[in-house]
Amino acid sequence: MIESPDLFDPAAGLVAAEATVIGRDGRILVLAPQRTAGCASCGVAASCGTAALTRLFGTDAAPIRIATDLDLPVGSRVRIGIGEGAIVAAAALAYLVPVVAMVGAAAAAAALGTAEAGVGLAALSGLGLGYLAARHLGSGPALDPVLLEAPPPACDG
Repeated sequence: MIESPDLFDPAAGLVAAEATVIGRDGRILVLAPQRTAGCASCGVAASCGTAALTRLFGTDAAPIRIATDLDLPVGSRVRIGIGEGAIVAAAALAYLVPVVAMVGAAAAAAALGTAEAGVGLAALSGLGLGYLAARHLGSGPALDPVLLEAPPPACDG
């Protein structure tokens, strides 16, 4: 693995993982994260709710997209990372923003004297708007993973 000016400084507090290049779209590398552990290695998988959901919905992770000028061929193994603070921020966006919007919309509707059905509709509307707000707020580069290590370029001898 080499370090490149295009790679992120690993000295920062990062959570790192291995990934494989599965495609490229211009400057965007499409990566498949490698699973290092899971339900198969767990001793209580037979009685675990998470394992049941995994069996029901599958274990395929969504592809990760990273912008880079490095020319990495499909099949290359890379190391990626995301800031610890970004993980906390993403969790807050995903879980808190929609719920706060839902409760706020329901409380506002109730304060205006709206009937129960109206309060329920306001809560659902707030949840939907909170979800859209979370998606918009979470689309910036601050929450994107970064490339930490990549294989050296091939020599054309």
